[in-house]
Amino acid sequence: MGTSVSGEATQQRMRTTPPFSPAETHGARRRAVLAVVVWSVVLAAALASALRAGAPPVDVARSLLYWAGALVLPGTVVLKALVGTRGSWLADLACGAGLGLVLELFAWVGASLTDLRGLLWAWPLATASVLLLPRARARVLRRPPHRAAAGPTVATGLAALLAVWHLDSSFMGSWALPPSGRPWFQDLLWHMGLVHEAMRSFPLGTPQVVGDGLLQYHWFSDAHLAAQALITGTAVPVVVLRTWFMPVAVLFVALTAVLGARLSRSDWGGAGAALLVSSILSAPFWPGIVTAGNHLNPLSPSQLYALPLTVLFVLVLCEIVGAPTRPVTRPSPGLVVVAVLLAVGCAGAKSSALPVVLGGVVTSLLVALVMRRRRLVLAVTAAALAVVTLAGLRLVAGGGASSGFQLLSAMSLLPPYRTLVTAKPDLDRPWLDGLVHTPGVGPLLLVALALALCIAYVRLLSFVLPFLQRSLRRDLRAWLLAGTCAVSVVPFLVLSHTGYSQFYFVQGAIPFGAVLWVWSLVELVRRSPGSRPVTVAALAVGALVTAVVGQMALSAPRATDRTAVLASLSTFVLQVGAVAAALLVVLAFALSRRRRGDARWVPVTTALLLSPIVVSGVLLTANRPDAQQVSASVRPSVQVLAQTQAAEWISRHVPDDDLVATNDHCSTGSGPACNSRQWWLSGIAGRRVLLESWGYTPSAMRLERFDDRALYDLNQSAFVSPTPEVLAALRRRGVSWLVGERSPGLTVSRDLDRLADRRYDNGRVVVYRLR
Repeated sequence: MGTSVSGEATQQRMRTTPPFSPAETHGARRRAVLAVVVWSVVLAAALASALRAGAPPVDVARSLLYWAGALVLPGTVVLKALVGTRGSWLADLACGAGLGLVLELFAWVGASLTDLRGLLWAWPLATASVLLLPRARARVLRRPPHRAAAGPTVATGLAALLAVWHLDSSFMGSWALPPSGRPWFQDLLWHMGLVHEAMRSFPLGTPQVVGDGLLQYHWFSDAHLAAQALITGTAVPVVVLRTWFMPVAVLFVALTAVLGARLSRSDWGGAGAALLVSSILSAPFWPGIVTAGNHLNPLSPSQLYALPLTVLFVLVLCEIVGAPTRPVTRPSPGLVVVAVLLAVGCAGAKSSALPVVLGGVVTSLLVALVMRRRRLVLAVTAAALAVVTLAGLRLVAGGGASSGFQLLSAMSLLPPYRTLVTAKPDLDRPWLDGLVHTPGVGPLLLVALALALCIAYVRLLSFVLPFLQRSLRRDLRAWLLAGTCAVSVVPFLVLSHTGYSQFYFVQGAIPFGAVLWVWSLVELVRRSPGSRPVTVAALAVGALVTAVVGQMALSAPRATDRTAVLASLSTFVLQVGAVAAALLVVLAFALSRRRRGDARWVPVTTALLLSPIVVSGVLLTANRPDAQQVSASVRPSVQVLAQTQAAEWISRHVPDDDLVATNDHCSTGSGPACNSRQWWLSGIAGRRVLLESWGYTPSAMRLERFDDRALYDLNQSAFVSPTPEVLAALRRRGVSWLVGERSPGLTVSRDLDRLADRRYDNGRVVVYRLR
């Protein structure tokens, strides 16, 4: 779980290795200074991005202190007390921060159950108690012995900068801070409501429809955001829209680097893995066909939050499995504790996270049974992980109500399918229609879309590598990663979901595919004398070709009409075939040279395959319009501005636990069967609502309508035809306030002025307090 050796081996080496020479000490200091400079630049870029987008400087400063004092420091102390140093400063701090995210959840639960949320800021002080134990204190204070060379350090920092740049250009500033007339993506408001709920309740209810009971969703990311808001005193919209996601993305990149370096036994392996996961696009040559996956997407807080936790969990599992050259020993109790904590954290972070990891562990177990190695450890691990996975799916999972089974359903999201077949696919059939029998297209569409998905998720194709490479085939950790990649593809291909959530399975496995590819490349270079300069040259050539050709492709006009799209598919299939043939020729040449004693060319094919990925991410971000400019070009809505102004008043004047009723439910349409995704009242104002919008409740997702007609009619009557009896019925349900909107299709009766107390009115939104 570090970049060099295991904790016990590290401690033994530190006891037996003679003191460093002055030259070695000076070199280590220079490397340390360089690392501080590189990561300071990353930090400065992230801070500058938040400030440029209008985040209050005091909130940015509080967020920085929060991460340092409430996550990294306590997490690192506990981690090192349990398992010792992970070998390098980057490994210690990154793994410590990941563990800190999980420990924070337990602290938040404790503060919620005891109603001491105001003291949540003090939870890191509890971790100081481990320093009272002499052995634990010695582990915590022991410095990590390894310092990465300058090149890998800079490359890993560049990977983190690429992630920061991507988030700055795609998300930061895309959504204005309230009050504003520019609309927000509906899921952001929904998550804001959950964050507010997590700041006042455990377990979480459903603040958008209070009668729906406990929340059925993987809400650990919302608890993390709530903890940050409670500890820092930052407003929830600022946390959600400005301060939370940059550190999590950088942590994910850093942990991927640690995992890559640990498994490949090379700092360059770690840097390469970090570079591969920092890009959301794998190839820029066919922008209308091969699309970006965007696993670094704050629009899905649960997905982004789950990434570092899952990577750290797999890192711990690899430590438990052990290298093939390491003596077979039982995992240390401290390592088991860390594994259990992370398994629980992953279970509620994203419902797609643990099933994929479980698939990897089971794959590794099957191989272990054949090899007769580590069978008991892996069997126990698989059984325990299965229990945690099932418990998580039962207790803290959501979204399944709108899921079904449809073979190749994911292809219906790709642009060519939408243009050539339909923009509204039928997801209820057992297989996706139109892939083979569409008039004028035929099987070409199926072939093209299959190739497009293979290219988009080429990092997951690394699952074949243990079958082909002897050094990986002997290592159970390689099989664990390969199984994770392979298993993620199964639900991706067989599930359907109205929001295409099956993509989260493959997006969550991307870091493991990236690590396995780089691990394979490092092993090829290591076992092929003289291959290093040839490999570097291949990487450079691949990057240069990608930069030139990719920029031309991204700058060219996109095919939009049916005839042009069909022609582009034919060209795409031919071009992919030509590229595949060229790579096979290079591979055949390399293998023939190896048989003649010249192994220099063996890694070239892998290098040519991987080099476009990093450049693709750079090109995509460079060609993307600036998020703040795009946001500024959106015409403000008078109604949205009125909503956010009312929300600001409500957040200041309506008690946090009071229940509100509103007449605004529908984004489009009207009535119980409308598209109900209006969450500004629970999201920005942060108040529980009797009936706000039901679009994400399990029953509505299953039935495609709100099923309690009596409640709906009662709620609407309070605004359209209020009577003392109607308002009394709302009072019995706990409602204290009415928030009515005046807009086309929404009216507020003047009778409310004599039946309730008007407390706020901006012309479009009026707030009444019930008597």
